[in-house]
Formats: sequence, C-alpha cells, structure tokens
Amino acid sequence: MGIEELIRQIVRDEIDRFLSDRAARLAPQVTLDERWDGPIAVSVKEAAQMLGIKPTRAYELVHAGVIPVLKLGPRCWRVPVAELRRRVNEMAAAGGSGSHSAD
Repeated sequence: MGIEELIRQIVRDEIDRFLSDRAARLAPQVTLDERWDGPIAVSVKEAAQMLGIKPTRAYELVHAGVIPVLKLGPRCWRVPVAELRRRVNEMAAAGGSGSHSAD
C-alpha cells in the first residue's frame, strides 16, 4: 500500500468515525409514556404530527411497513397509538434505524 492509499484510508476511517459519532448523538432518545389519554388509533396525518414528520413521509413509511396501520376501509386508515409507541421505542433502542421488513 502506497502512502497516498494509506492517507485515503485514514481519511475514510476518520470520516466514518465522525459520521458514526454524529449519528449516535442525533439518534432520538425516545421513551414514550405508556399512559395515554387520547384515542387508541389516529389518522396517518395525526400520526405524522405526533412523530414530527410530514404526512407524505408518514404515508411512505406506512407503505414500507415501518408505521403500522389498520385499514378500516378504502380511504380510512388508522394508526394504533400503542403499536406506534412500541415501534418508535424499538427504533430508538436500535439507534434510530428505520428498517423494518413488511409482512
């Protein structure tokens, strides 16, 4: 390995370490309270508001299987709050990873 390749590798390692440290600091530290006085299920738009994301992104996450949804009709989708809470806490514990395999 030449000196240039060694320098490139060191720079790549430093960038990877910096990005990993930054991602760890920015990962949400969420533990939602189990007590909930609200509805047991909310619209996708309301779930987006709860998560602080745009409704279009929430629908993308629904279609990807990340946000759980109950299909009560062709145009009536509801997100179970308890399941959403569980999913958010799982993702936070995993370091903010949004990967989830759709069933």
